[in-house]
Amino acid sequence: MVVVRDSVQMRQDMGNICNPGQKGGSRPPRDLTGLLREAVLVENTEQKENRNKPCWEQEFRNFLQSRNQADMVSCLDFLLETERIQVLEEEEKEIQNRKRAEEIKATKLRKLKEI
Repeated sequence: MVVVRDSVQMRQDMGNICNPGQKGGSRPPRDLTGLLREAVLVENTEQKENRNKPCWEQEFRNFLQSRNQADMVSCLDFLLETERIQVLEEEEKEIQNRKRAEEIKATKLRKLKEI
């Protein structure tokens, strides 16, 4: 029962961790999956458009570091890399351009070797 309570508490705290005491503005992701997807998509958007959007990933990373949870930061890095690969796989399925498909395959292979 404690695990369920901690899980519920963690979900409730996510907004407080990422957005302490602020009203309005963008809301934090609902769960870890949303956080990962948003971080990767914001990263891709920033590379293409050079925007400065608030990134909840950095806020969550800062929270983990402030709690001395280096192992969890490493897990977050791993999950972000796997999310990047998943986004590339989704793009690869939809792409019609052969040159871009080759680039995606090479990038996926490089990222898998890095992991």
